[in-house]
Amino acid sequence: MNRRLTMGSLLSLAILVYGYLGPWRGRSGESAVAQGTTMAPSQKADPAVVEQIRAVLQRHDKALSQKNLAGIMATFSTSPNTVVLGTGPAERWVGPQQIREAYTHICQGYDAGTLTTSPEWRPGGASGNMAYLAGTWNAKDSLKGKPRQYALNVSSTLQKQNGVWHIVMLHMSNPTGPSKSSGR
Repeated sequence: MNRRLTMGSLLSLAILVYGYLGPWRGRSGESAVAQGTTMAPSQKADPAVVEQIRAVLQRHDKALSQKNLAGIMATFSTSPNTVVLGTGPAERWVGPQQIREAYTHICQGYDAGTLTTSPEWRPGGASGNMAYLAGTWNAKDSLKGKPRQYALNVSSTLQKQNGVWHIVMLHMSNPTGPSKSSGR
């Protein structure tokens, strides 16, 4: 794989993980999934499903903070079609091997312990054995002691496989235009 991994795409992956730490909460403080923002709008998500999805993301976050590649990869599906996307057309990693290579570089892209995020917006939903999450975060970290700030849009799809939730698609991008407050 000769694709160049840009710093922005690496940081985007790292921000996704830390941005999901803690409960998946909307502006009201109630789980957006539990509020009925689901794939089937007339149904409310099962609180147990919300907890299971949250647990996958927390395991991912913990493994990333520890730079534990095996732990990170355990949160992803082993399907060869599992995909992680960044902003640009070359920022795509498909299958466990490419995703692992991307995370190997991510673990080198920020100073340990400096990444913090604050959510602006984050809906999600679940139906059957599929779930989705989306959001916008403001992020701060440092690289070689130099502070940085940026925003990030994130979306993810999870699938329940053999009774266990796994990430099957993860997409993150840095907004390129002025911030708009629609949809909040």
